[in-house]
Amino acid sequence: MIKGVSRQIIEVTQTQNNYFERAWLVIKPEYLNVGADTIEHAAENYLKDLKPPHSLRNSKRLLFKAAEICISAVAGSVITSIILLSGVL
Repeated sequence: MIKGVSRQIIEVTQTQNNYFERAWLVIKPEYLNVGADTIEHAAENYLKDLKPPHSLRNSKRLLFKAAEICISAVAGSVITSIILLSGVL
């Protein structure tokens, strides 16, 4: 999973995230002496917790909101039709 670890930057080529192909993480200077295994483990955990970019989350939210409005409109039409038809009979 981890392509390579240098003194300051770690490159992750398999992010296991649908939105990101690779990631470069800059290691804080105070943690340069920490073992490579610890750094790799921390990088994997960090990337697993990443969420889609804000714009993609907004587009999904917009799609669900549009579907909700359409369902509400159909339900309102059905209820109105039932009321009008019951008044006719």
